[in-house]
Amino acid sequence: MYRYRCCRCRRTFRHYPEGVERARQTVRMRALAAIGWVFGMSYQKLSLFLTAFGVVLSAMSLWRDVQQRAEELRRERLHRRVRVLGVDGAYVRGWGKTQPVLVAVDIGRGQPLTVGYALRFHFDRNSL
Repeated sequence: MYRYRCCRCRRTFRHYPEGVERARQTVRMRALAAIGWVFGMSYQKLSLFLTAFGVVLSAMSLWRDVQQRAEELRRERLHRRVRVLGVDGAYVRGWGKTQPVLVAVDIGRGQPLTVGYALRFHFDRNSL
């Protein structure tokens, strides 16, 4: 990080290189915390693991990092454009009964976009 001072107004400002922000942790360190949690490490064990490399972070800081990354991924997923959308339904047994479920998939990338419950409608031919 570089700190500069304006010659005219004497105010200071900083220039952050790529991957470094105003936060105390780098972007990569926050991503490493999220990856460790995804691999099944508890926050306490992840904190202990990072101290072996000289990085001292509390379990609460790691929790905040994981929550922040999850929110970023959620926002990316909400605003992603899809060229071809595939929707499929299935009946899944859960909570003591069979539930209708819909799955939306980005056909171009082959990635699931969302999974949701479908409502059951019963149409009577006489009412149409």
